[in-house]
Amino acid sequence: MKKRFTYVVIVLIVFIAASCSKSDTDTEYPNPQGYEEYTPIQLTKAQEEMTAEINAFGIKLFKEIMADEPDENIVISPLSISLALAMLSSGAESETARSICDVLGFSGYSTDEMGEYYSKMVAALKIADRNCAFEVANSIWISKLLEVKNSFIKTSEAHFASEVKKHIDFTSPSARENINAWVSDKTHGKIKDLLEHLDPLTKMVLVNALYFNGKWGFEWDGSKKGSFHSADGSKSNVDMMHITDTGLRYTRSETYEIVDMPYGNGAFSFTVVLPDKDIVSSDGMNELLTGLKLLDKIRIHGYPGKGTIRLPEFKIEYENQDIYNYLTKMGMRFEDFSGISDTDLDVSKIIHKANIEVNRSGTEAAAATAIMMITTGVNSQPISWDPFEFIADH
Repeated sequence: MKKRFTYVVIVLIVFIAASCSKSDTDTEYPNPQGYEEYTPIQLTKAQEEMTAEINAFGIKLFKEIMADEPDENIVISPLSISLALAMLSSGAESETARSICDVLGFSGYSTDEMGEYYSKMVAALKIADRNCAFEVANSIWISKLLEVKNSFIKTSEAHFASEVKKHIDFTSPSARENINAWVSDKTHGKIKDLLEHLDPLTKMVLVNALYFNGKWGFEWDGSKKGSFHSADGSKSNVDMMHITDTGLRYTRSETYEIVDMPYGNGAFSFTVVLPDKDIVSSDGMNELLTGLKLLDKIRIHGYPGKGTIRLPEFKIEYENQDIYNYLTKMGMRFEDFSGISDTDLDVSKIIHKANIEVNRSGTEAAAATAIMMITTGVNSQPISWDPFEFIADH
């Protein structure tokens, strides 16, 4: 039987949180392993606001999916999804560009400013902790039948370090196989077969892949069997990690508890929100997420005190083929991509896969997002009507 987790797991692969500028109210992590301290990313006030809005986008998207899949264990990476969309937005114009920026949380900023933000953030995160692997890769796969503007390619390479693959024959099975192989390679084999099917009418595919592997910045006391209560009321025996006198950040309210557990030198961390046992329905979780500013709660109110933590070892894999509809429901429009090509293009599908495995050693997680584009309208190729008869007698 599938165990549905009643707590919300948030790691960096899901949010942009670690290594950002510290505030005066931040509490410090203990560093029992003696790791080299990290240097926080120095963000402007505007960039700090962007970071908060991207995290809010992640919560909103999670809520939309949870409403449709209340019995699923959902793991998504808004960072992966937003990076793919940011690449797409660099070729969007007018209302399409504005709507993508607005939904992602970049209202009032240009697509260039958004690209510069991601470029700075990703570059800094990659070197934030030498004890953790954090890898980001982007690619653009272009049909041999599509003429793409140089300005779009240059922007994609400059802001997103995108690998540009040209002259792709999307009618051949090798196109899908090559994209899947690229994703598998960039995620260290964690995500295979991102694309199960590829429309032969596809003209472009934009892909993001993320990979994270981090060792804990502390040592668990051990692991032993314990009871886990699923959201459906069932109980099962699972491997529960445990630690006492943690010195880890912890805070709570009447409806939830939050604990934050660092990897390596603390640049990356794993945040777990444990709702009250009465909050097991999707409506209850939705209400909790609506009013909860997770990162602010743990950064400002989290106190590195003594206590006991028990957490199950787990592995979750998740796939969603319907991200396009969730984004349009949130207000995104996919109409004008004249910055990519003079050929009219439309987004046909957005696919997302993510997985995470947590055990006593640490966490390994990966995510990938693919945006498929086709030409607008029906068959754009000339159709032969031979032989035909055209008699204008009426």
